[in-house]
Amino acid sequence: MENTKKQKIFDEKGKLKAVKKKNKKELVKEKLKKEITAEQFLEQLKFQLKVESKWDKYEHVIRTGNKVCAWVCERQNFVSMSIFPPFNDAWKTIRIKNQVDADNAIIMLKAKINGYKK
Repeated sequence: MENTKKQKIFDEKGKLKAVKKKNKKELVKEKLKKEITAEQFLEQLKFQLKVESKWDKYEHVIRTGNKVCAWVCERQNFVSMSIFPPFNDAWKTIRIKNQVDADNAIIMLKAKINGYKK
């Protein structure tokens, strides 16, 4: 298997093959890809952090106990989550495009909520 990988990145002389440069259209298409929706992200938040959410006709308001801790909003190219005081020192907005971003955002929000409770 390792030999086939070498064949793909090296040419017959053993030198690295040139990488095809992406044009502007290809880069824009990659940038626009959104792999997760706000609803999917909210389900994960509710399951992992046991928070409540309420739709207010613009964004999903996330509550823990009686305190509002974040907003989740569906955008064209990404899902945004805003964490604000007292759960964070300053207003912080996170862009979520895929599952890795979603996991990182959940970890961050969990840390902020747990840090605030102490």
